[in-house]
Amino acid sequence: MIISRIIQGLFILFVSALAWQTASAQIYKWKDADGKTHFGERVPANQKGNKVKAPLSSETKSTPVYAGKPEIVIYTTSWCGYCKKAKAYFSANKMAYKEYDIEKDRFAKRQYDRIGGIGVPVILIGDQRLNGFSQDGFERIYKLAK
Repeated sequence: MIISRIIQGLFILFVSALAWQTASAQIYKWKDADGKTHFGERVPANQKGNKVKAPLSSETKSTPVYAGKPEIVIYTTSWCGYCKKAKAYFSANKMAYKEYDIEKDRFAKRQYDRIGGIGVPVILIGDQRLNGFSQDGFERIYKLAK
């Protein structure tokens, strides 16, 4: 019994430390030799990158979304590095999105649970879903979205 409590305590401490480290991440944007845009916490040594300010609040962005595409919805937390990367990508590409912070908004958490959310971010575009974030993964579901 005591050992299981110690293991639980160590696990909680580990997860808390990991969350704190992720929350302090800075996001950078750079282009590779082929002109492809990348977002990440570190810029490769042979590249020049710029800091990107990712919005942290749960609000609808007013930038126009590409014509004919359904709304982009993202379920986030404030400490999630991939959530920040996704929002930076959306902002850099002038894509409107609706953000739901599942830790600050009970409605958002209920919706997240209803769709079977496990981990963040969860990105929905029409009938398409992406768990986590990568530029290639997002562009793939964006093209398929109806």
